[in-house]
Amino acid sequence: MFTGAEGVGKSLAAKCFIAETFNIQNIANCPDILWVEPTYLHQKQLLNESEIAASGGLRKSPSQIRIEQIREITQFLATSPLIAPYKIVVVENAERMQPTAANALLKTLEEPISGTIILISSQPQRLLATITSRCQLVPFQRLNNAQMTTVLENVGRSEILNHPNVIRFAGNTARLRGDRG
Repeated sequence: MFTGAEGVGKSLAAKCFIAETFNIQNIANCPDILWVEPTYLHQKQLLNESEIAASGGLRKSPSQIRIEQIREITQFLATSPLIAPYKIVVVENAERMQPTAANALLKTLEEPISGTIILISSQPQRLLATITSRCQLVPFQRLNNAQMTTVLENVGRSEILNHPNVIRFAGNTARLRGDRG
């Protein structure tokens, strides 16, 4: 489980981990990867954030991870990988699971599987304790300015340091988006 405040790079880290593990450039085209995110129920269809925006649908309630999506995960993991050594499932905003979905995921976690499930959560305390107890926690934190400077220098992007407002903004992006974490 990748945990930490919004905007600290949990999803990016998952994408990089998968790309490195499978040695692929475009994880969206890999049939052995399933990326699950909260959905809205709109006209009897499950739509994610971008799909609901494109359809012009109104969001009357928050998006959720639903039992149908957990069933899809179970079916996905029950099949053999096509090109990778094993399958990977990523569940974004895992704390938004409906109670029935959380119980179904718990059952999946308790059974032996030949794959990896990465849960991403900015509020892991909202997950069932029994789910959290079956996960290896990987905490993420915001970097302070000195740490960001070190990282940028280490990756050969020190030119960004010539723009101090970029560094200052990067350290506050989650708070600007309303994160209280």
